[in-house]
Amino acid sequence: MKLIFPEQHKISRDQLDPLVFEIAARLNGEGFKVFLVGGGVRDLILCNHLRMNSKPKDFDLVTTAPTKKIRRLFSNCRIVGKRFPICHIFYERNRKIFEVTSFDVEGTMPIDSVIDSDAVRRDLEVNCLYLDLSDGTIFDPHASYNQLISGRVKIVGDAAAKFKEDPVRILRVLRFLSKTPLGLEAKERRILGESVELLAGLGDQVRIFEEFQKVVKGNYVTELFNNLFADSNLLTFFGLAHLGRLDGERFHGESRNLRVEMFRKLELFGQLPLEERTIGLLYLILVEYLLQAEKKVLGDLLPETRIKKAFVMRMQSQLRQALHRFAITKRIAEDMADALFDMLDNGKVANPLSENFIRVRGSRDLYTV
Repeated sequence: MKLIFPEQHKISRDQLDPLVFEIAARLNGEGFKVFLVGGGVRDLILCNHLRMNSKPKDFDLVTTAPTKKIRRLFSNCRIVGKRFPICHIFYERNRKIFEVTSFDVEGTMPIDSVIDSDAVRRDLEVNCLYLDLSDGTIFDPHASYNQLISGRVKIVGDAAAKFKEDPVRILRVLRFLSKTPLGLEAKERRILGESVELLAGLGDQVRIFEEFQKVVKGNYVTELFNNLFADSNLLTFFGLAHLGRLDGERFHGESRNLRVEMFRKLELFGQLPLEERTIGLLYLILVEYLLQAEKKVLGDLLPETRIKKAFVMRMQSQLRQALHRFAITKRIAEDMADALFDMLDNGKVANPLSENFIRVRGSRDLYTV
């Protein structure tokens, strides 16, 4: 087990929420060890060493205390989850919630072994960093600290097995790659693309939607689609294969310009309310990109003021596939698709998504101003 000491990782107490130490002190007082784990430790290291603006939004803790003991120690605690119970500790005056998870080990084990057994259940090795809140030492079972400093990421264990066990991990990895400058190793990147079809068999569509909601909330939309562009399997699965159709030599310049324009518009979504409708509106931009790409390829075969019905139907089908893959609810998906294609069929093709395009009113009305 590699240990990283405070003089090396440079994480200071004042970078952490004081309530973290309040929780730790109560558990320490009962003889239990408490660690800050996962994204909080990772983001602080990125902030201190790579000068990233990555101040953690959440601080998750893991402890040697059993779940029931945590519940008894904190009257402001609620246990969520059955298979993997997590203690949510509420501080109403601060409007903050902290997740505290038990290592859930029976008997006495060396702390190194406890951490090793916990780390194998996590998704990415850079999330396997355990900061001991009593002395500031980081326990690093996968040499994750060096990965962060060198800008690379590895999946814990066998990547294909991990994705098969829980396909939503594919989306979590994509979200992580979109929010940081870190890169996945080439072999694992290939496995991720090859495994994306596993998402089609996932029964819980809510989990898929929640992952993309986090992308919109964090304003990583542009970076996410850059990652999708990097893998043809991902583009195809999400119904966006036509986004890459101009990447051939003949249309390379036009493709790059269209992509830049699309990404510029995607940035606007960081300013919109975080609602289910927001992600539906995102796809209006993507369809405009598909539309303009088709016009570049087909040239004079498409009139400037009206799109042929067959073309509209084909584009509508592609959009609905994409909305389905991103788990946008059927009602919202149908509203978005119908509204857009009504406009296209009425000849409003030139620039349907200018900055003042999107207004939402009531439950169904989408209109231009």
